[in-house]
Amino acid sequence: MSPRRPAVLSLTLVVALLAVPAFAKKTKRPDTEDIINYRLGIEHSHWLVGPIYYMASPEERTAYLALTGDDEAVAFQDEFWKRRDPEPDIFGNPVRDLYERRADEADRRYREAAVIGRRTDRGALYVLYGEPELIFFDPGRTPAQPDLEVWVYPKRVEDGLTDERPQRRYYFAEQDGRTVLFTPRASRRIEIP
Repeated sequence: MSPRRPAVLSLTLVVALLAVPAFAKKTKRPDTEDIINYRLGIEHSHWLVGPIYYMASPEERTAYLALTGDDEAVAFQDEFWKRRDPEPDIFGNPVRDLYERRADEADRRYREAAVIGRRTDRGALYVLYGEPELIFFDPGRTPAQPDLEVWVYPKRVEDGLTDERPQRRYYFAEQDGRTVLFTPRASRRIEIP
C-alpha cells in the first residue's frame, strides 16, 4: 500500500461523515431507494426524489409511497399542488409555476451524469430557494480539506417553497464524481469575498 493511500481513505471517510443530508433544518434526506415508489410507472415513481421531498409533509410522503397506480399518483400530485395554491379561486397556481420554472432551470444548470438537475443537491436547493446572492469557490487548504463551492443567501430573504427561509450559507464538495451538500469543519474559516 502506498503512503498516500491511507490519506485518501481518511479523506473519503471525513467527506462521507461530514456530508449534510438535508436542506431543510428539520428534514433528514433518506436514501433515494427509500423514496421511490416501485409500484408506479417511471414517470411517477421518482416524484418524491429531489425538492418535492422537502416540500411534502411526512404524511404526504407516506401516502405517496403507498399508492399502487399511476392514476392515483396523478390525482395525488394534483391535490398536492392544490393544497399549496395561495389563491385557489383564481386560475393558475403561482407556487407550482415557480416550482416548474426553477425545476426547468435546475435541470439545465445542475445535471450530473444520469441525474436530472432538480434531483441533485445544488438543483434541489435552487428549486427550493432560488438564486443565491453570491456563489464563490474556496480551495481546500490541505489535502484533507476538499475544494468547496459556497452559496450565500441574503440575510433578509423570503421563505422558500418549504415555507422556511434558507440558511445563510450552503457548502458543496465533490464526492464520488457528484457535487453534494457538505458541512465544513468548524475550524475551517471561510470568508465571503
